[in-house]
Amino acid sequence: MKNLEKSIHNNKGLTLVEVLASIVILSIVLLFFLLIFLQSIKATNTSEEIIDATYVAQFEMENMYELSREGKNPDKPDYDSIKQEENVEVFKRELIDNFHVEITLEKPDPDSSMTKVIVQVYENESSAEPKAQMENLFEWRSEENE
Repeated sequence: MKNLEKSIHNNKGLTLVEVLASIVILSIVLLFFLLIFLQSIKATNTSEEIIDATYVAQFEMENMYELSREGKNPDKPDYDSIKQEENVEVFKRELIDNFHVEITLEKPDPDSSMTKVIVQVYENESSAEPKAQMENLFEWRSEENE
């Protein structure tokens, strides 16, 4: 009978307060790791979008280089002219990858064959800031000189 009374009054077990405190501490630690994991996923997705936009900008810059070698301007159906001034032409292109590309051809000096090419890649048409941008200076051959 004495052993039974000892086991009933044993104070070596966990109390409800101790169990609740350990659950709260464990929940805080798990929440911290979950937030770090979610932030990591978000950063990875953003990086992938920027890398994809950079690839698109590089591809378009290579297209502009080829056109400069041939002495041609971007033409339809690939490119739509959206602005044409004395020394500046702006073209746009919609891509399958949900990117909107704007290409600016600017002649700093009308007598020079050099043309400044600016390629800007936007996530969509309503985006204010480009996801990627590249600039280069090409010698644009004229078709008459060929």
